Amino acid sequence: MSPSAARPLYFDSSGRSLFGWLHTARDGTATAAGVVICKPFGYESICAHLGMREFARQLAAAGIPTLRFDYAGTGDSTDIPPMADQLPLWSEDVLAAVRALQSQTTVQQVYLLGFRLGGLVALLASRRGTSIAGAVLVAPVLSGRRYLRELKITQLSGASPVVQAKSDEAAASMEIAGFELGAATLETLKATEIQASELPAGLKLLVIDSETLPMSRSWTEATEATGRRDLRYTQLPGMVEFLMTAPQFAQTPQQVIDEVLGWLPHRQTSAAAGPSSAVEGVTDPVPLPSPSSCAWLSDETGHSVAESAVAIRQEPLLFGVLTTPAPQEQRRRGVILVNAGSDYHIGASGLYVTLARKWAAAGYYVLRLDLGGLGDSEAHPGKRANSVFPTTALSDIEAAIAWLREAHRVGEVVLGGLCSGAYHALQAAISGLPIQRAFMVNPETFFWSEDMDIKDMQTVELVLKPNEYRGRFFSWATWKKALTGNVDIPYIARLYARKAALSTGSVLRDLARRANIRLPNDLGQQLEGVASRGISMVFVFASGEPGLPILRLQSGVSLQRLGNRCRIHTIDGADHVFSRKRHRATLAELLSRELFSSEGENSARPSTPAADKPPRTS
Repeated sequence: MSPSAARPLYFDSSGRSLFGWLHTARDGTATAAGVVICKPFGYESICAHLGMREFARQLAAAGIPTLRFDYAGTGDSTDIPPMADQLPLWSEDVLAAVRALQSQTTVQQVYLLGFRLGGLVALLASRRGTSIAGAVLVAPVLSGRRYLRELKITQLSGASPVVQAKSDEAAASMEIAGFELGAATLETLKATEIQASELPAGLKLLVIDSETLPMSRSWTEATEATGRRDLRYTQLPGMVEFLMTAPQFAQTPQQVIDEVLGWLPHRQTSAAAGPSSAVEGVTDPVPLPSPSSCAWLSDETGHSVAESAVAIRQEPLLFGVLTTPAPQEQRRRGVILVNAGSDYHIGASGLYVTLARKWAAAGYYVLRLDLGGLGDSEAHPGKRANSVFPTTALSDIEAAIAWLREAHRVGEVVLGGLCSGAYHALQAAISGLPIQRAFMVNPETFFWSEDMDIKDMQTVELVLKPNEYRGRFFSWATWKKALTGNVDIPYIARLYARKAALSTGSVLRDLARRANIRLPNDLGQQLEGVASRGISMVFVFASGEPGLPILRLQSGVSLQRLGNRCRIHTIDGADHVFSRKRHRATLAELLSRELFSSEGENSARPSTPAADKPPRTS
């Protein structure tokens, strides 16, 4: 295969600006066929991000130009009203993506590659698109009613909050892991059942079902019974690991890629047309014709901001999305938001997109940065991709700060992030990178080394939630498991030994601090050093987060000495990734008040949002 190249672009869909990536072969090799990827909905699209990127890369390397993109109201595309019916809008967006692919390449026939709900969207679009030659449906949703039933079963099963579905009673909508299906969309889904008779006669179909949980076989058999001969059905492994596994553990289903590559036509045409594959930023955003590397967008309040795809570094690519204020903005203030875990630059449940557009409307340059090996940035040579704590993070952040200052003359820089992003923000402050403030949301650890594992953090979480596990201690079910040999007693012993070590270590470190003895990895001394350089710190924790007691244990009396230079807030009722809309709103308002507070921008401060309880400050 030829190496592939990728170019970010914005394109228009009925007045909505959509963001996507166009993948082509570097040597210009192209087939007559191209592919538009129709991504799944919500958290599944977060899990599958790197996998879909790999699909596009391998298709392009085989000479099949491929466009992956964000529907309106998702990812980096423009927002849509919460009452909008998403399904018809998204099917329109697919057709716009088909036109964008054809306008940028020599593609004559377009195939849609739809994952889960994206399969349903692809079939809805195929009813309206005359240039769509076929569709590949991977673990597709074919019945809207059945899909909603699956979401409700997930809710009732008490599954992890990461995938739990939650209803918004006030709006009669549904939130699934922080991503919302509006009331109109729910009604449309209830009435949507894909029938073979409704599909275009010449549409070729490849249906790839999950080997462990096949859901499309009966639909395929019913479709074949109508006399349709241009349909292939197969079952392959790897769907759960690809679509439904947390992004830091997600795996690319190579067998599925190979099946798709074997099924698509490979007739060669002339070289692909279109602009260079280089990523370009814009210093002074101006309206550009679509497709382009920049787009004007409106936030939820109607303020107009510009967003652009930027390359902080070309080799290896260090990528980000920059949201800029109005051109007349004279104050040069910037914010850099760093990946939350392995989520790409939109942040958990799209939180970073909301913050960036809100803060840009208030006059800030906001860069949503993908660290090397995460999201759409490439890993450094010799380093593995998809590492939550990449050892190259500080050098990437340093490069982003320098780029923001040089390209946009930004003076003050605020660095922030959630979870591992919070860890990287704090480490940047400790390392002396030129920032003025650091925002840390739900950090779970304050020290990390290459020989550690993410599961180490989960162990600490267990030992620092005494109330929860005390209840289990007095549970008959727990003792029954212990008596029958189904509880790992040595493991439990190690948990409590670690808790004792944390507490004892905290006391000993405080004694050393009082004696002015400097110890390695002393969080308290590190925080005092950050504050002494004039960098203010803000920590925000959801109630019950293990990071807060770890912070207090490891920093000891130093935390009290810092006073207002280190502020700690807690938000009651929220989970680790703020998957509920009202908790994200509370977090956004709290961080906005902190961001604006040092400048006396009282007029820019939004009102306090409704929440279970107001944030608490200590």
